[in-house]
Amino acid sequence: MRDRTGYRKPSSACPSHDAQIREWAAAQVPLNEIARRVGANVRHVRRYLLESHIPHPVVDNPRPSYTGKGRPAGYIVPLSPCLLRDADIRRWAAEGLSLAEIGRRIGSKNQTVRAWLKRNQIPYGRKHSVGPNNPSWRGGRHIDKSGYVLVWMPDHPNARRGYVREHRLVMEKELGRLLEPQEIVHHKRGKQNNAPENLRLYKSNAEHLAEELLGKRPNWTPEGWAAMCSPRKRRRATTDHQPPNPGAASTRER
Repeated sequence: MRDRTGYRKPSSACPSHDAQIREWAAAQVPLNEIARRVGANVRHVRRYLLESHIPHPVVDNPRPSYTGKGRPAGYIVPLSPCLLRDADIRRWAAEGLSLAEIGRRIGSKNQTVRAWLKRNQIPYGRKHSVGPNNPSWRGGRHIDKSGYVLVWMPDHPNARRGYVREHRLVMEKELGRLLEPQEIVHHKRGKQNNAPENLRLYKSNAEHLAEELLGKRPNWTPEGWAAMCSPRKRRRATTDHQPPNPGAASTRER
């Protein structure tokens, strides 16, 4: 409520308890407890302390602040982790770490980090993060679409996007050398069983298929199999049925 001069009048409940409010403020009683004792709202008590120039830790220093919303009296709201790690957040933002990774390092959420960067106008440019810096990092070992186990090893010369198939790594460890690109590592039983005794090395894919498909053929019908086995005649290109060139005929007549 304001008077004609625009000055906001204090709450009617606070002036009647001025001496007690000053005593409680000196004892650093939480605002919610003061409001409960005088029968006023917390905002009214805060405004009365400000207008009456009564010192109180909440009014003079908003952080840490007190709240009684669903918490016991005297509960202190902890400082924001972004405020405590501001220098680190600025450095990580310059390095291009993802918001999820920054939030994980400071023990917060990516939405909180995003709001902190925007509020403090901290420049941030998201870079493509791979490996442990990726928000979807699951430890560097997963199964691809073909059913093979992939292991994160970006320093390997044959790595694709930082991953190498585990069965090839196991065979390289057994041989003590790197595998050639044309060499094939075959699983005897199951693609995810990468034990050395379950693997076999072939020099090429042709050698692998020659042994793997030996004695196996599709379920051809007798007619289809006879057609596959019978020799085929090549069709020769003949000019007997080619249409005449009208331009050539007109030139002959001339």
